[in-house]
Amino acid sequence: MTTSTTDRPTLLLVDDESTNLAILREILKDHYRLLFAKDGMQAFDIAKQHAPDLILCDVMMPNVGGFDTCRMLKQEPRTVDIPVIFVTALTDAVNETQGFEVGAVDYVTKPVSPPVLFARVRTHLQLVNVEQLQQANAKLNDANAKLADANRRLRGNFEASIRMMSSIIEQRNGRLAGYCRRTAMVGMKVASALGMSDAEQEEVYHAGLLHEIGKIGFPDDLLDKPQPSMTQDELKLYKQHPLNAELILVPIEELATASVYIRHQHERVDGLGFPDGLVGDAIPLGASILAATKFYLDKVMGRRIGEQVRRRRRRQPPPPPPPAVGPTRAPLGFALLVGVLMLLALLLGGCGAIDAGVQFGAAGRVQLQLGLQHEGLAAQSWQEELARDLRAHGWSARHSGLHWTLRSPVLPTQQALDELSRTIQRATDLAGLDLPPPRLQVHSRNWMVGIRERISLELDLRRLPAWVPDGLALRLEPLAPRAVRSASPQPLSTDTGLLWTLEAGAPNQLVLALWRWSALGLGSLAIAALLMLSLVLQWLRRQLGYGWPQLPR
Repeated sequence: MTTSTTDRPTLLLVDDESTNLAILREILKDHYRLLFAKDGMQAFDIAKQHAPDLILCDVMMPNVGGFDTCRMLKQEPRTVDIPVIFVTALTDAVNETQGFEVGAVDYVTKPVSPPVLFARVRTHLQLVNVEQLQQANAKLNDANAKLADANRRLRGNFEASIRMMSSIIEQRNGRLAGYCRRTAMVGMKVASALGMSDAEQEEVYHAGLLHEIGKIGFPDDLLDKPQPSMTQDELKLYKQHPLNAELILVPIEELATASVYIRHQHERVDGLGFPDGLVGDAIPLGASILAATKFYLDKVMGRRIGEQVRRRRRRQPPPPPPPAVGPTRAPLGFALLVGVLMLLALLLGGCGAIDAGVQFGAAGRVQLQLGLQHEGLAAQSWQEELARDLRAHGWSARHSGLHWTLRSPVLPTQQALDELSRTIQRATDLAGLDLPPPRLQVHSRNWMVGIRERISLELDLRRLPAWVPDGLALRLEPLAPRAVRSASPQPLSTDTGLLWTLEAGAPNQLVLALWRWSALGLGSLAIAALLMLSLVLQWLRRQLGYGWPQLPR
């Protein structure tokens, strides 16, 4: 039985003698598809065009011999892998060796024995198939290794994405810090103890990491609120979070089972759970493990953590109040408060006279004071509303006749600035004004024992409304006249400091140079001086031969 020519291997027969080609044809025609060539160049061209499975080539040929033909075939990329068998009458060892050196795979001598030739051809074709199969297997193994590596990276990215989503959930609610990860780890240990498979344990682990993802859209006040204190609307929204989680996770095929566990995490064996009211064995085992793990962590671990926190709080004394002395760096609050108070004074239009005061205590501590004299028999309504607002924020407000006195508590500089910003905004809203801020420049330098400040304040009052009175003034206490470097108009000296009366319709400028001693710096300098004195005394003691002082025995 012969196979069709399309399924047969192709052989190229090369010989310059037609008789030899006819003999080879008779031996091989029933089993192989045959191509013929009478010289080396023709064989080379046919091999490049048809790529036969094997070449039978004579050695002794005119023009291009068999050895040269084999060399050309092995140098051509398209024919380098085609096995070549020499068929020749040359039988000496030198010719056989040369044939193998140029790339032949076998050597058949003439006259040709049909069984031997057929066996040699079949063997080398099988070797070619084996080699091709090995190459294909090597490529397949390489592809499988790359695919396995890609799967590992993909799996790692998938697990990292789940942990990232879990961290986002925990960040959404500070109370949950580490809670989802603990739920996942404990749940997986319970699943392992119950004999669940590795894949099922992994599903429980994923469910533990993501069981709170349905709450990602909850308002802040609902996240920490216990169920008994929820309103009907809040409870309805809360019971939707398992369904929300399932909607988020179910499109991810790898999390389909975990999404089912998360959906049923609030089910109860008596059917009173939500959202589906499942009873008994209808509840998935993974969901039951998740519910039991949450209960354990919420009740047992939560109680332990709470007791530890309470014990720790009992052991620690309450934090001390902030010190009365501010930082040793330059207190910029003075210059800023001056400018802000002037702006606030301008806002309080409609009054008969306005003065603003700055009381400086210890470094970094300021008390603000506003005094206003209104026209008419009664204060304007917005003035009363402003006084009520300041009293609500800790200011003391006193109304005597036609005079208002508003005074803030002693505040740190930054807190005073924040309070003034809020007060300015409130006064602006009430008075209906839109005034530009003052131009302020501050240059400070800390010399450790004190702070040198140079403050420049410019107020452009040329565009004041016509109804603003002339009695705008700023009191600076305590401040000596020598602190003023330049001013327009000139401030007046008082018993307690300076009074700078502003001129409406003109630019106002004040430049101050201040020096403020630092108690902390002076104390440090005094300690350093005492240490130096102690070292000098000890040195003198040793020079006099008394040696180092010793403790009594």
